[in-house]
Amino acid sequence: MIQEIGANIVTFLLGAALTFFLEKGTGVFQRLKAMEFALQAILRRHMIQTINYYRERPEKPVPQWELECFDQMHDAGKGLGMDGYFDELRKVMHEDLKHETH
Repeated sequence: MIQEIGANIVTFLLGAALTFFLEKGTGVFQRLKAMEFALQAILRRHMIQTINYYRERPEKPVPQWELECFDQMHDAGKGLGMDGYFDELRKVMHEDLKHETH
């Protein structure tokens, strides 16, 4: 009888703990997802600003370091699960704008 009561108490406590951690985990997951979306937006905005900067100054070639930085932003965005939009931005940067040659 005492073992049965003890087993019920342990089962209850484990269930309560599991519920608590699942609810906490869901909140953490939601916050991580929100940060992921925020980083995607920041990367996308900066990439568009970079493209616009060089489009407005066609006489100014895109330096190699800027292309490398742009590619890192592209790769980070892809790592965050961005769709083909980042690929389109990369294509514009590499194919449609003039670059410095070293």
